[in-house]
Amino acid sequence: MIEYNQIENFLAGKTTSGPMPSRVDIDLTNVCNQDCFYCNSAEFREKFLVSGPTPFYYRLIDQLYAWKKTNPNHTGGINEVVFTGGGEPTVHKDYHKIVEYCIDKNFKVQIITNGSKLQKLVDYLPQEKIKNINWIGVDIDDYENKKVFEVTDQMQTMIENFSVKYNVKYNLNLARSTPRTYTKCHQMFLYPIFASNGDALVCCEGRGQKQFSIGNWMKTDVRKLWYNEKHMEVYNNTDVSLCPPCTPNKWNNAIQSLLQKS
Repeated sequence: MIEYNQIENFLAGKTTSGPMPSRVDIDLTNVCNQDCFYCNSAEFREKFLVSGPTPFYYRLIDQLYAWKKTNPNHTGGINEVVFTGGGEPTVHKDYHKIVEYCIDKNFKVQIITNGSKLQKLVDYLPQEKIKNINWIGVDIDDYENKKVFEVTDQMQTMIENFSVKYNVKYNLNLARSTPRTYTKCHQMFLYPIFASNGDALVCCEGRGQKQFSIGNWMKTDVRKLWYNEKHMEVYNNTDVSLCPPCTPNKWNNAIQSLLQKS
C-alpha cells in the first residue's frame, strides 16, 4: 500500500518526520540476455556491466527489514520488494537465493523478468515459498514489429476472460498514459531503487544518472540516506516536465491531489 497520506502530511509540513519507503526496487544485475529496443537502461549497461555481490544484497534486505531500529520516527512500513533492474534479474547466479532470503523476511516479493530463467525458482525453492511470491511480471512486447505491446480494449477484455477462466489474478499497468498533474516528483520519498553498481536512486528511470543518486547503498547504511541533504536536493531540483511518463505517475497524481486539498 502506498502511504499517500503520510507523504502528504510530511510535504505539507504537518509532520516533521516522513514515511519510510512503501516499495523498493532491487537490481541484482544490469546484465541482460536480451536486447529490447525500448530499454531505458541501455546506456547504463554500456558504462556499468555488473552483477552485485550476493552478501551485499543480504545486508541490504536486513537493513530494510530492521529499518525502524535506525529511524524509529519514520512512519509507515516497507511492504513490497521488487526484483527488477537495468538488466534481467534472473541472470544473477544467486537470484533464487536472494529471493528466498527476502521471502524469509516476510516481504511481499515481486519479480519483473523476461521469463527466460524462471525455472531456477522451481528447481531450488520449496513450493510453499514460491507461493509467497506476490507476483511475477513478464514482458509481452512485440519484438517483430519493434513496438511496445498495445493494450487495446479488445485485448483487455481477452485478458479479463482468461483471468476468470483460469482463476489467475492480473494487473495491467496503464499508469504511464495518465495525464500529469504535479510539478514535483513526490514518489521520491516512497520508492527507491538500489542499482547493481551501488547507486541508491530516487528515480525509476534514472539508472546510471548521478543526479538521481542519494548515495551508495553498498558503502552506507541505506536507512541513513533517507531524507539526507542530497535526497532533499534531488527532490527540489528535478524538473518533472523533462521526465518521460513513468510507473509512479499515478502515485504522484494521488499525492498532488491530497496536497491541493490540504
